[in-house]
Amino acid sequence: MRVKKNNVKGFISFIIAFVLIMTYLLPQNMDVKASTKESEFQRESNGKPIFSGKKEDLDAFVNVLIDDMLQNDKNHGWKDYTTEANYNIHILSQGGIKVTTDYGTYTMPSGKGEVDAVQGVHTDFGSLNALGMTWNNELLTKVGTVIGKERRGDCSAKEGMTLLYSALCDTRINPLSGRFDEGYSEDANQVGTMVNAMADGITGKGTNGNQDGFYVRVGLGTKHYSTYASEWFRREGSYHASVRALMEYQLAAFKKSAKEGSVQGVMTSYGRTNGVPNAASPLLGIIESSNSDYRLWNVADFQGENSLIQYGGNGYDKTYCNNKAEAAALLMLSGATENSGYGTNIEVADVLEALDQSIWGVTEKDLHKSTAGLLELFVREGCFSKDGDYPFEAEAGISDNATKSVQSEDAQKAAYQSSYESMVLLKNQNQVLPLEKEDYSSDSPIDVYGYMANARLKTTYAANTPKIAHAGLTTLGGIKEHLNKDQIEYRSGNKIVAFQGNGGTYLTVSDDKDGAELSMQQGSENGKPGIRQQFELYAFGMNGYGIKSQYNQKWLGLTKKDNGWTTSYEPPFTNAGTADLTAAGEWNEGGTALSSSLPDVIRLEEKNNQVRLILGSYQSSFTGGAETAYQSSYVVSAADQKIEVSKSVSKQDSNSYFTMQEIKQSTEKKGKTAIVEVGVPSRFSSGEGADRTSLEMAKEAYDLVAQVADDYDKVIVIVRSDAPVIMKAIQDNDKVDAIIYEPYSGQYDGYAMGNLLFGDTVYGESSPSGRLTSTWYESDDVLPRLDAYSLPEGGTVTLKDIDPRYKIDLTNADPIETKLTYQYCDENKVTYPFGYGLSYTNFIVQNTNVQDSKDSIKVTAKVSNTGKVAAQDTIQIYAKPLFVTNYKDSIYQKKLIGYTKVSLKAGESKTVTIDCDKDNMMVYDVNAKKNIVAQGKYMIFVAESSTSIKNAAQLNVSGSTIANLDPVKETNVADHTAISKDVIYRERSKAITARMGDGLYATEGKKAGSYVMIPNVVLSDRTELTLSLANASDNDGRVDVYADSVNGKLLGSFVIAPTKGESKKIVYGKDRAEKDKASYQEIGYESICSKIANTTGVHNLYVVFRNTGVRVDSMKLN
Repeated sequence: MRVKKNNVKGFISFIIAFVLIMTYLLPQNMDVKASTKESEFQRESNGKPIFSGKKEDLDAFVNVLIDDMLQNDKNHGWKDYTTEANYNIHILSQGGIKVTTDYGTYTMPSGKGEVDAVQGVHTDFGSLNALGMTWNNELLTKVGTVIGKERRGDCSAKEGMTLLYSALCDTRINPLSGRFDEGYSEDANQVGTMVNAMADGITGKGTNGNQDGFYVRVGLGTKHYSTYASEWFRREGSYHASVRALMEYQLAAFKKSAKEGSVQGVMTSYGRTNGVPNAASPLLGIIESSNSDYRLWNVADFQGENSLIQYGGNGYDKTYCNNKAEAAALLMLSGATENSGYGTNIEVADVLEALDQSIWGVTEKDLHKSTAGLLELFVREGCFSKDGDYPFEAEAGISDNATKSVQSEDAQKAAYQSSYESMVLLKNQNQVLPLEKEDYSSDSPIDVYGYMANARLKTTYAANTPKIAHAGLTTLGGIKEHLNKDQIEYRSGNKIVAFQGNGGTYLTVSDDKDGAELSMQQGSENGKPGIRQQFELYAFGMNGYGIKSQYNQKWLGLTKKDNGWTTSYEPPFTNAGTADLTAAGEWNEGGTALSSSLPDVIRLEEKNNQVRLILGSYQSSFTGGAETAYQSSYVVSAADQKIEVSKSVSKQDSNSYFTMQEIKQSTEKKGKTAIVEVGVPSRFSSGEGADRTSLEMAKEAYDLVAQVADDYDKVIVIVRSDAPVIMKAIQDNDKVDAIIYEPYSGQYDGYAMGNLLFGDTVYGESSPSGRLTSTWYESDDVLPRLDAYSLPEGGTVTLKDIDPRYKIDLTNADPIETKLTYQYCDENKVTYPFGYGLSYTNFIVQNTNVQDSKDSIKVTAKVSNTGKVAAQDTIQIYAKPLFVTNYKDSIYQKKLIGYTKVSLKAGESKTVTIDCDKDNMMVYDVNAKKNIVAQGKYMIFVAESSTSIKNAAQLNVSGSTIANLDPVKETNVADHTAISKDVIYRERSKAITARMGDGLYATEGKKAGSYVMIPNVVLSDRTELTLSLANASDNDGRVDVYADSVNGKLLGSFVIAPTKGESKKIVYGKDRAEKDKASYQEIGYESICSKIANTTGVHNLYVVFRNTGVRVDSMKLN
């Protein structure tokens, strides 16, 4: 929204004097002339306006820039808003736009060059998942400072777009989500706190000369709004969550960061939330309203506006919008812009048509709104500042910035500490760790097992690992920093196998050392498989394997074809793959790898003790497709001496099954101590475009640990994964002495792991201090099951088209309904709880005091290190409601409300104070439509984890109760749902979405007996209940409404016949012939009224679905 310009009125003599003074004060190398307009803003000689440096002038200055663009249109004879539209939608892909005004021609700042620097620019930091497990907000600020300075140094002063995307607000409930590594925590409050901490460093908030954070070192964008639960059909899919879950959980971190002014922009996610496209989400208004000081620049994910043009079918229309002008209108109404990267989707003409026709009521104010956030950002980046005003000017445009930065002490210290502190000690039986170097010799070495100990598999957004000392080491390389060559023995622990066809011949590679097409041959060693028929299996999990020829040490696979954003694989089937999975180093055993890569992954599908070799079934790409890749994958078949590769996965041909014979290996155990590294490789069936399908690691990983545990006196297991895995069997194995978890932790991962194993210090730490920020479940059984409602609405894909390994519903983003995360889960089904982590020392927490104040709960406690090594302890504060609300057991069972990390020398004690913001205790009042602190008695825990309590105190907290609802007008049911079971939410209507308000969703039951509960409904003196219903099925459907429970007093039954799709007209702001108005199709709703049983007082209403396909929009009591 535009704001009136600040005009300076006065006599002409005063204006002249003012101009002369300002000309004298400004740097002499800047030719400045006064504007002939009555404006306080000066201009350079080319007409470029100069910002005053005053925060209160920001709105007025942005209006000057918009007015300049409008005047540029007039000067060129263009239609108003042409330049602004061009600037708004193409800014990411084009250089600066020239603007001609009465004062001259200047170039607007360029928007070209914004970057994804989630884990760093030049310094290679760990994943956000890893950074979260440090629980160290001060360290995150230091990490952010390095990232911000590196980005600022790459961009010259006043260059324009310095925006980077990092400090993500994504909060995912399902650990199978492919981008789980891109989130700090499963706790939304903790995510918001960590985003703010890291953002302060990136943007320079709080630094000298920028205490209030008005100026930004670089612009920071967070993502992905409003929900991004998984990669499941990432372009056209829909994630589902109740309005309450959105407000309490999915949007909480975004609101927290916006409230603090930490981020300058938000990227929306692909797909839809409850059927409404995220690219033009009405929910953007929530985060905008949370930001009281500045506008946000909101942008779709790369080509995310395509979801409006190419996807978004609802079962009637195949796409969400009829044309690009409609899409442009919705983007502007939501306050977002496109992000095509190339300017090939929505064009200037589309924006102008939307404005000219006022499609869906869009006006010039909406265009200004979606542009103003970007213009504000450029002002805050110093693009319009006079020399000396911008506090980060000296950091801009550094020569040889990359080399200087990665070699700086600040960068190396932040990288090392964040790596070390992210590692979590899960078990340390009999304090076997740290290891003593003196215990090992050539006669008694450490035996290291597992291919992952010699690999560095990095996450999607990891920066390049710099070539500096100690960086890029594998775990094996880190161990070598402490022991001599003859004190270590390394074995991959992989099986060597042969594949015998039903005709008795073996899968055989040619004698070409470069690799060639495979064939079937007789066993070359007296009928047994020879070296050309032997293969090493690298087990990745989910039945996926890398298969390496023992003959030429190259990988089996198809021929890779790069298609730009997608990759395909085609025959022939060869042993020519050259992926560098394991590390190369000064020893044959390896040790250094800046980055490892995965080979072609081959699925070994078992049946009747035989296996099929399926190729290409794990394909994923930026655009998705992993869910259905299996159906178009290739199968290897053996016929005589030939190998055939065909797309026949649905056929059960006996020639496509092989007997897998294990070749026994001679292994000599030398030492008494073994280190086994297992896990799930980064980016195998995860990352952008794919999700994992099970929490289990490969069966071979569990077998290797069990085998080594039986053979050695001392066994340490390292688990390398970027998300939780099933660990119960390993944790419960008494022969496993210690377990360390490490996500991808950055450039010093191997170096830090070696130091942690041997208790060595670099910056004073000598004990692990990482704590889990997610719940590690015992099995997949706790996760929601896949069903037909998981598929994209309006699509043609059926469950038969889905890869059979997918059994989990990855679309449900509602932790309340799914009972996921530590706040709602069954703790008896958890191996490692949220917040869990051990140390090499012991801590005592004493003298705990809990005090209540208006806005916070202050907790003080004395923390003592009673051990013999310096260490860090994380003090966690949880609130547990001891009262019953109308939300019943759907209110959180406990919630993290504060934490701090304290460093203690051996024998040292410190008193810590933690101010816990009461907002962290909030629940969403579905009737008042706001967050509240529920009034009542709480137990305040001082804890080591969500289940390990050190001290506790009861506290009566003043607050609010859930408001009553008196629905005498039509009231949307989804907006007021507090509890749900087995329901899904659909878009109510495009017309309602275009209003950019509430009432967006209709509720549909997924099975007979599904229900929602609306709390505190006033029933006194009410005799009729009207429900607005639709029925997408072919049969009559029914909804029953009860008071107080699903088995309570029946108030009324509502039968709805199948309703048909209705054709509706797009809303236009100008006169337009009815026949010329574009239309859209969506399901029709009918209002059905029923007399209700006489009831008095206030009650919880349960709406119970008796049939599938029935949708409830609104209710009204008379």
